[in-house]
Amino acid sequence: MEIAAVKGAIRNRDVLAVLLGFTAFTLVLHGAWLVAVVYAFQQGGAAAAGTVALAVQGPAAISSPAVAAWFDRFDSRLALALSFGVQGVGLLGVAGAMMTDQHPYTIYALLACVAISQMSSRPTVSSMLPRVVLDPGELTAANSLTGTVETAGLIAGPALAGLLLFLSGNTAMSFAVFGALMLLGAVSALRIEAAKQTFSPDAAARQHVWAQVAEGVRVLRSETAPRNLVIVMAAMRLTAGVMEVGVVVIAIDHIGRSEASAGILSTAIGAGAIAGSALSFLLIGRRRFSWPIAIGVACTSVPLIIMAATTNFWMVMTLLAIAGVGRPIVEVSGRTLLQGLSNDDMLARIFGFLEGLALLVLAVGSALFSWLAVSLSIPTALVVCGLIPVLVTAMFFTRLQRIDAARPAVDPELLSVVRSTPLFSPLAPYRIEQMLPHLQRQDWMPGQTIFEKGDHGEGMFVIDKGCVNVDLNSLDYPVGLGRSDFFGEIAVLRRQPRMATVRAGGEGATTYHIQGDIFLDALATAPASQRRSERIVDERLSEA
Repeated sequence: MEIAAVKGAIRNRDVLAVLLGFTAFTLVLHGAWLVAVVYAFQQGGAAAAGTVALAVQGPAAISSPAVAAWFDRFDSRLALALSFGVQGVGLLGVAGAMMTDQHPYTIYALLACVAISQMSSRPTVSSMLPRVVLDPGELTAANSLTGTVETAGLIAGPALAGLLLFLSGNTAMSFAVFGALMLLGAVSALRIEAAKQTFSPDAAARQHVWAQVAEGVRVLRSETAPRNLVIVMAAMRLTAGVMEVGVVVIAIDHIGRSEASAGILSTAIGAGAIAGSALSFLLIGRRRFSWPIAIGVACTSVPLIIMAATTNFWMVMTLLAIAGVGRPIVEVSGRTLLQGLSNDDMLARIFGFLEGLALLVLAVGSALFSWLAVSLSIPTALVVCGLIPVLVTAMFFTRLQRIDAARPAVDPELLSVVRSTPLFSPLAPYRIEQMLPHLQRQDWMPGQTIFEKGDHGEGMFVIDKGCVNVDLNSLDYPVGLGRSDFFGEIAVLRRQPRMATVRAGGEGATTYHIQGDIFLDALATAPASQRRSERIVDERLSEA
């Protein structure tokens, strides 16, 4: 990551406002949930904690596509502020209900509302960042910063929760602090100026969100490779559910520590996740991900099995830290594979289905662990919940290897040409990789006509070697000199016939042809590429 891009992102007031709001959200997401589990445990022990996890997170998992789509219909700045505000008010309501001794079911219902409103926060932030940054480098830096904030929240959130429980001695005050923190996040979101957009009444006419979910399900039913990946990645979330509720049960019932120590154990999980995120950078450039997925699942599951045999606090904390390492590795490996298996429209729906399924499995894992801990024993619960992801991964490992083997090899020279082309440099690496099989290499003799004025514009060209000359109204001038220059994009973007005749230069030329629909689909994934392409078209039309 370039230092200049990071400095630029931090100095961008809109990016900074997003980061501040997202920091509050991440702290509350992980910290308030720990407090909620502590409260449920106080009310009815491990069984109540597991039941509440399923009751609170289950509706959020099911409703997440609809919630995200509903918030997306508004000005993104207001949508983010509204999402944060609803969470803040909900948490303050939880605190008030506890202080006035309301029935636990009332409190659980309020927590479910908070969890449902949280489902829109990440999608809104992700869609907002491209509109508030100034260039592609800054966008990459902003995405990296939000990822760092989220990983750090795995430590800071539970640590803050443990500190609040230690200082106040009750869960109500902890919820009040987290509620106030979310309201500050809402204020920060309102300070974002560049992300303003006008609400469109036509938004309601878009494809219904449940129709999109159904389409994603159809793809998963008909296509084996994405389905296998989703199953393995979702199974891994079972252990995450165990750790979310289990950390409280383990701290109090398994090793005989206080409630505040649950925050320390959660911090160990977060520290492991940070280490896992750092290790995931080693995956860059890999073409095979089946073994990293298997290793990541083992890292999350085997420590739980070993934990069944020890009650030593430091040993348990070490094992939980190791368990935290595996999740980022599985996420990066699995998502990288999944991103290369479908086009963007289907990919969005598959990921939407994956997120909902993963959250549901997480809730089921929390409930399963708690029920097994009560009905049998905590060691038995740890062993059973640790074995399930391992067995699922073992069952599907051969299929994951087939996905690896089926991935087309990437031509490094072609990848270099496309990534250095100004139109495509803002694209995500996986999107560029998806384009490569569709590019057609063509060699042109000196003076050979590539296309003529008035021809139908079926695609655009990227120059690899040599140069081309444009004949516009009998005036020749060079358009591309050297690698990565491009031409033919005007006819595709404006859907009109070719405006000029283009011939290879005196030394000939080597080009890559990109079909129009592939070109337009690629631009649709990156607003920065769209803006740059329109600016270039305007400049070239002005010169013409």
